[in-house]
Amino acid sequence: MSKKAAVVTTVAVVAVAVIGGLLIAGYNWVSDRFSPPKGHGYISEDQYLAVKTGDSQQDLATRLGTPLQTADIPHVRDVPASSDSCVYYQDDVSTIDGTIYRICFKAGQVTFKDGYGPLFDQPPLGPSASASAGS
Repeated sequence: MSKKAAVVTTVAVVAVAVIGGLLIAGYNWVSDRFSPPKGHGYISEDQYLAVKTGDSQQDLATRLGTPLQTADIPHVRDVPASSDSCVYYQDDVSTIDGTIYRICFKAGQVTFKDGYGPLFDQPPLGPSASASAGS
């Protein structure tokens, strides 16, 4: 192989390695950016649908993990009259479109659940929007 051919081959191998590395780095960045951390305020639609009125708050905390912090929720709604507290989770698939699940409790039991975003066909409305949906 001539010297010129060896240089061309070396440059081609280095270019392929660099491009491959950039593609992998880009994929990892996009993956990290748009994939929610499991167990930290993110649940699946099936997990949300499995929540029933009367379920224990303690049991749900074990099954669903840590809810979102209130500061992480774009539109916190008022607690419904039937409840004394609420927790929020984000859908683990639709993190880009912002589906939020809300589960409310009274005396340690689920009394109400709703949500907003594409899975509910409604925008994230203000605090007074919570009275219309139930479990």
